[in-house]
Amino acid sequence: MMLKQPSHWAIAVLVGGLGLATATTALAGTISGSLALPTNYAPPAREAGPAAFYWQEWNGFLDPRPERLNPRRDLAVVLIGSGEAPPNNFKISGGALLPSVLIASPGADVRIQNTDGCAHELYSDDIEGLTALSTAPGNARSFPAPANGHYAIQDKLYGHLQGHLHVVSNLVARAEADGNGRFTFGEVEPGTYTVKVFHGDREVGSTEVVVDTSPLIIESPIPLQLAAAE
Repeated sequence: MMLKQPSHWAIAVLVGGLGLATATTALAGTISGSLALPTNYAPPAREAGPAAFYWQEWNGFLDPRPERLNPRRDLAVVLIGSGEAPPNNFKISGGALLPSVLIASPGADVRIQNTDGCAHELYSDDIEGLTALSTAPGNARSFPAPANGHYAIQDKLYGHLQGHLHVVSNLVARAEADGNGRFTFGEVEPGTYTVKVFHGDREVGSTEVVVDTSPLIIESPIPLQLAAAE
């Protein structure tokens, strides 16, 4: 059987389509910056319950170690503006929500994967549908994000597991801050955006940026309004 060769027109359309895809991708820029991390840190207030980590309890010999700020775990860095919202995939790891601060758009599906070797029962007194149901290892818990605002999340089985969900409009992207507070947003369409930082139950920092097709570096670290340790 003879194979029919593609026409010059078909080849032109294919090449043109590839060129369009490449050009569209090239129009996206990046945003890089850093956070002004505090030298002394007071963790957010917690509901009554056991300490989150063993080193925060008196063991009869050593004083409890003060909690340190872990940007990857304790901070949420997001981009607010015009664009498609990212998926809301989070996880439970090492007996804690990672990150402990979740950001989602109103009505969006929030999915929390249990990567621990034990079951968890996440619940919230303020989120409809998020009741204390067992989530086995490897399974996920999903629920629709409620209206804009802050919502506390807890675990019925493990009182130390506590997190925060902030529901905000116009969520475009998330970035993960490293141990030095550095972060990067990739593939950002040109436009005006606001970088916002959340910690615990509140927003602690923000800055406005204008993105074009070239990489944008925020020169000054974003100051954070965090409580200082006493």
